[in-house]
Amino acid sequence: MATLKSLTEREHEILRLLSDGLQNKEIARTLAITENTVETHLRHMYAKLEVYNRTQASRRYLQGQEPSTPDTLCVVRS
Repeated sequence: MATLKSLTEREHEILRLLSDGLQNKEIARTLAITENTVETHLRHMYAKLEVYNRTQASRRYLQGQEPSTPDTLCVVRS
């Protein structure tokens, strides 16, 4: 499984901004690139991290670690 270390510097920048809650258009404006370029970087990043969406990518970034098992639902009962 790929690690966060496998990402390029630009992919790290985009992932950080994505994790801050920015949308593609806002990321593009912040980095002075096109929205299509952001989408291309996201596709490459998703493939490297073996995730399917921005929520999974953001969670991977915020955790700073690679999950050892697929996502599972955790139910907390009170």
